[in-house]
Amino acid sequence: MKSYVGLIGSGLLIVAFFLIVLLIWQLKKEPRTLKLGILCFTSFICFFLSFQLFIGMLRSSYIFLGIEAIIITGLFMIFPFILAWYLLYQLIKLWIHEAHTFSNFLLTIAVSSYIFLLILVGFVNKDLPTWGRKLLFVVPLSTTYLTITFVNFFLSSFIYGIYLNFKQIKSSWVVVLGSGLINGRKVGKLLGNRIEAAVRLASKMKKPPKIIFSGGQGSDELISEAEAMRNYAVKKYKLEESMSLIEPNSRNTKENLIFSSKLTQNAFIFCTSDYHVFRAALLAKELNIKANGIGSRTSLYYRGTAFLREYLGVMVMHKKRHLTAAGIIIILSLLRAIGG
Repeated sequence: MKSYVGLIGSGLLIVAFFLIVLLIWQLKKEPRTLKLGILCFTSFICFFLSFQLFIGMLRSSYIFLGIEAIIITGLFMIFPFILAWYLLYQLIKLWIHEAHTFSNFLLTIAVSSYIFLLILVGFVNKDLPTWGRKLLFVVPLSTTYLTITFVNFFLSSFIYGIYLNFKQIKSSWVVVLGSGLINGRKVGKLLGNRIEAAVRLASKMKKPPKIIFSGGQGSDELISEAEAMRNYAVKKYKLEESMSLIEPNSRNTKENLIFSSKLTQNAFIFCTSDYHVFRAALLAKELNIKANGIGSRTSLYYRGTAFLREYLGVMVMHKKRHLTAAGIIIILSLLRAIGG
């Protein structure tokens, strides 16, 4: 028995190391991918199971493995519920502090509705007929799917950020992605942090790159975001205007990347808020633009809800894949209900 368990543990350990090698290779080849999270999470699971099996061999008992499996499964199932309450709390703080936007309002309604649905399922489940209870199987299935995809997005984003921050960056161009202006012409803290990150990055390079400020003029703005950003950088960081360009026509991240790439005609590094870096990098890859990103600091109360919007944005980018998964989940739940 022990030799059999040891063989499985050793096999899992080998798989874990192989996955780490694949992760390193993937980072060097193309870091702008959700494969990072898959490789990291799978290697962790293999390491964890291998470690537990070896501990079981030493103790000559595997009962604790079953107990740990139950605890981990329980934590995995309640994670979305805890996350939803946390996001609702952060959304309320965000609304109080600054962002009274329609998108934040819709996100608050969506998160509140999800919490209400989970609570409702818990209360009405016992009063439903057998087919109704089986039909509600769609809730744990969809919750599990959302948890897995969110954890994968989080890990991929985290690994990408760590890799780019420690990598020696060489580029002739640094692009600052725009954000909304305050009172139509003033650079706010969030956008100011992006500019600071770009100037700091440029100062570390042996050959100073040119900085492109990318952002158009909204209907409620008196000047373009690009012009406001350059004025801010020239005034605060004494940036020479000759070392910068403005791209004043883009209205969103996609246009930021496309229009900036037309100016650079080459690979570039972009600076944006930390929560936004990975989705922008995925978008650049989708557009066949050679660009990677560096993140700037963001207030904690803003970061949580903003990161959720980025996750939803990535889901929309791959909507066919997720709609297919949703369809499979619904079909499985219906078959379970029909099967009695």
